[in-house]
Amino acid sequence: MQAVQAATDAYFARSGSKQSAVVSRAGSRKAPGRPLPLPTSGTALLGVLEFIRKSALRNEDFKLAHHAKEMGESLTAREETRRLHSISERHDTEQLGVQEAHMMQAMEFNSAWSTNMTEFEKQAQVIEEQVKQRHGEEFAAFQQQLAEQAPRTYKFSRELLQLRKSIDTLAKQGKYDQAHELKIKARQLEQWERMKLENDLQMHKASKELQLRQQQEIQLEALRRRIQRGREEHKEHWLLGAARLMQSHRNMLSDLKTKQNLENVRADVAVKLDLAASRAGAACSRSKGRFADAKPRVDTRRSPGKLPPVY
Repeated sequence: MQAVQAATDAYFARSGSKQSAVVSRAGSRKAPGRPLPLPTSGTALLGVLEFIRKSALRNEDFKLAHHAKEMGESLTAREETRRLHSISERHDTEQLGVQEAHMMQAMEFNSAWSTNMTEFEKQAQVIEEQVKQRHGEEFAAFQQQLAEQAPRTYKFSRELLQLRKSIDTLAKQGKYDQAHELKIKARQLEQWERMKLENDLQMHKASKELQLRQQQEIQLEALRRRIQRGREEHKEHWLLGAARLMQSHRNMLSDLKTKQNLENVRADVAVKLDLAASRAGAACSRSKGRFADAKPRVDTRRSPGKLPPVY
């Protein structure tokens, strides 16, 4: 392991002076608008270990190649675990974000419906108060109408009228005692008939007022039933909207979990392939870095018209 570390340090010390030139030349050759991907420290170290392993194999230093291979496998396992853990944390963060968004949406939904129901109750109360006020005005006007329609005089019975006539006749005949007795009797009968007529009038007035009150109560109950139906319809709409919102939230969360489960299934292979590609790319870049300053063997100064002979 110390030999691998020494070889790694020597490699970085040997290639450190060449890296700036290689990066500058690569930056001048890259296409505009397409930055080169920067490998992570783990993948860069994997590339170094792969380069050391291949160099050791070429030099038949199998012990160094074995240590480089073990370190590469251990680092690969740690890198795979780190990436899988990062994917799991990202999935948890995504689910938490979706759940928080759903909670905020549910709170906004409940707040909107609460405001809607409050406005509905206010309007219902205003309408009911207006109906009650109109009923009171109608009842007062009806009482005034009944008072104006009340008879100014009483219609007495035929018996009372006959007694009064008899009293006048007896008084003319000088029979004052009999006239006085009849007068007392007529006065009592008149009082009784006045009381009876007054009671009949009051009963008639009360009956008319009761009929109006009953009609107004029926109208008020009908209004209250309509308000209750509207309240129940609002509640049904709220429950339906809440059920749809919850179902939408469940569908979104289920789709997210399905996508994440599929990503988890593919993550193991994808991470291994990604690490292999990154390791190969890092090793390739290290190999190119060694020969970055090598000059071409073909003489580019030769004239195009004078080709070398072909044997």
